[in-house]
Amino acid sequence: MAKHADMKRYLQSTLRAEKARQNLTWGDLSERLRSFGIRQTPTNLSTKVNRGDMGAQLLLALLSALDVRSLDIPPLADMEEAAGRIRGTETGIGAGAVPRAGKGPGP
Repeated sequence: MAKHADMKRYLQSTLRAEKARQNLTWGDLSERLRSFGIRQTPTNLSTKVNRGDMGAQLLLALLSALDVRSLDIPPLADMEEAAGRIRGTETGIGAGAVPRAGKGPGP
């Protein structure tokens, strides 16, 4: 069974990989969030993602700001492995969708 730490790593890896794929900075994300009426400094965003601990509202706002339209969450038992796969493929996430562990980007 996944531990809380595994879920944090999965969250961190997912957000970092999509940010890297789009060549965005924390400042870019801060500006995108501001357009939604959400005030987060680049430092605050970096800290929250690096901790892997944030509210659901901020997580959804970040995913929207990153233009992620779907998120295929792996079973809890596979969470640690999925986080490792995402970290290993920093630019391997396909067009707005974060793949489930064991699945590559769609056609």
